[in-house]
Amino acid sequence: MQRNSIEALGQLSVVLDAWMGRMAQEYGDHEKDGRWVLAVDSFSPSEFMERYDVSAVKDEDTGKYIVTVEERNAEN
Repeated sequence: MQRNSIEALGQLSVVLDAWMGRMAQEYGDHEKDGRWVLAVDSFSPSEFMERYDVSAVKDEDTGKYIVTVEERNAEN
């Protein structure tokens, strides 16, 4: 693997860890010892991405990220 690819994977790992941590703080349980715990049912990431389209944009007015999950081939 090339150096740039390894660096990119490292950066992606940091982003994913931060995102999961933020979701745990937002939606998880705040434990007495200062931890946040969020339990999520097991799933297959590849099957999830086959079934759903996921997009995220930052709302410049509120500063919040808007995440949309839409079932593929869903009848509207």
